[in-house]
Amino acid sequence: MGSSFAGPSLFYFIKSTLGQSAKITSIHKWTYLFWFMAIVIASIIIPYDNRPDIWNNYIGTIISAQFTIYIIRSGWLLRNIFSKLFNVKENTSSTEKLLLSVFIGNLVIPVAFKLSVFSFFNGPCISGALFFSLILYLNVFLFISKRKTSSFFSDSQDPERYANKKIEDERALVLKEKLTQIILEQELYKNPDLKLNDLAQKINISSHQLSQLLNDNLGKSFAAYINEYRINEACQLIANNTPIKLEVIGYEVGFNSKSTFYAAFKKHTHTTPTLYKEQLSTI
Repeated sequence: MGSSFAGPSLFYFIKSTLGQSAKITSIHKWTYLFWFMAIVIASIIIPYDNRPDIWNNYIGTIISAQFTIYIIRSGWLLRNIFSKLFNVKENTSSTEKLLLSVFIGNLVIPVAFKLSVFSFFNGPCISGALFFSLILYLNVFLFISKRKTSSFFSDSQDPERYANKKIEDERALVLKEKLTQIILEQELYKNPDLKLNDLAQKINISSHQLSQLLNDNLGKSFAAYINEYRINEACQLIANNTPIKLEVIGYEVGFNSKSTFYAAFKKHTHTTPTLYKEQLSTI
């Protein structure tokens, strides 16, 4: 049963660590419940002791296929980290190294149990156990090292790496254009619950890289950056004489309260929505 949980657990662990899923969702719960029930029902209907051939040839194959699918999905999540291994200008953080170690360990250990790598140790069982111990000790070492340097998996990881360091101008320009395009096309700024992690996932970079791009390269916080789109949209609606109240316009463009809208509007335009509308009418 545990083997059927290995793939989903690896995938959700990596996804959570990269900031793409901050909490356990109903999808996660249903995934585990489905495989738990499937294995329990199969064990009742076809006990392993009675039909080991079916378990080895069919059920085992299904579990292996499921594991392979989640391995591929996990590898896709880590594609940006893998690309850093071939880019001498970019360094991997300790958290990224730990994720790579966990991922590679989940690849190596099943292979070690299947193949008799250390034939002089009497087959794959010993080989698998040795590889499992090696990966376990390595990850424990990385975990302890990470705990000593910063808060584990927190937004403050590797501060020395991100402090006063900009993304290269050429790459920053590409990311900025991609960011602008996807925000405008999907009107993401209209979502009052939009988070940094959500936006980073849209352009396939980590939340730390997006934060670095906004703060160091663009000189803006995430909130200020998104509010610019909201205020620009609000100004267009006011200029077009949209027949809705000013405070309602704030909700339309993504603000979750009237006060937040008015404060952001004044910060970006140095006037209030009411005065802005009066100025347009005068012109």
